[in-house]
Amino acid sequence: MAATRSISTDDVPAGERLHWWGERIWGLIGRLHSDAYGDPHFSGSIDHGDLGYLTVCRLQVSRHRVVRTPNLIRQDDRGYVKIVAQMKGSASFEQNGRQVVLAPGEWSIYDTTKAYIVSNPEPIDQLALLLPRDRLVRLGLDLDNLVVRRFAGRSGVGRLAFDMLNSAFQELPALAGLFWLTQHQRDRLEQLMTQVQAEHLVRTAFDQQDALALRVQALAECGQHRGDTGSAMDALQRQHGAHRRGSSSASNGQRASAWARSCWAEKST
Repeated sequence: MAATRSISTDDVPAGERLHWWGERIWGLIGRLHSDAYGDPHFSGSIDHGDLGYLTVCRLQVSRHRVVRTPNLIRQDDRGYVKIVAQMKGSASFEQNGRQVVLAPGEWSIYDTTKAYIVSNPEPIDQLALLLPRDRLVRLGLDLDNLVVRRFAGRSGVGRLAFDMLNSAFQELPALAGLFWLTQHQRDRLEQLMTQVQAEHLVRTAFDQQDALALRVQALAECGQHRGDTGSAMDALQRQHGAHRRGSSSASNGQRASAWARSCWAEKST
């Protein structure tokens, strides 16, 4: 790997910057639609380098938005997964019907082989790492489940991944030409992604256990109504819906209601 390379709009006339930036981003990341919320004072810079098949970037950009559509994917599909760590500002990521907003100290993943929207309504400083999607698929990672999730960069496995991304960028010049070190970094990253998925699955399982505990609690409350099934269902849905922030779903609610009704049927026979 050569020294870290830079892309900057500093010497580009203001009226040409967004178009110029878009063309450079296409060459580095892939085809995107870009806009700056109508702001005529767009500016941006990217420092980037390679660790074998990994590309590590630091982006410092004024407010802007990028969209990757199915048509753009057909024109230019490099098969990347992108890991983004938020250093400053906030950013919104949309993909697979989900949306997450990152604050500094948080990170997320998205899949460049599928449509997405990234909105940065204020100036941002981000670290980003691009790696081949098939590397993670071969590890058995469920990317559809992992993308556009908020991972904390200050605790658990998420902190290890956040710190590694930061150190990988800082050490780019020192790692130039040291194959065994870059291979170690790549292996470590893949191992961390497997651990991140495991931690996410464990937390999901605990959420489901919490939901089951709520059903038991709700059924106990239902028993106080003695045959008033309507009140029982209201109690169940009230408790189930109010407890978990961000984890309520129609399917879970329906399963909870069906479960409680079956219990009531058994109780009444």
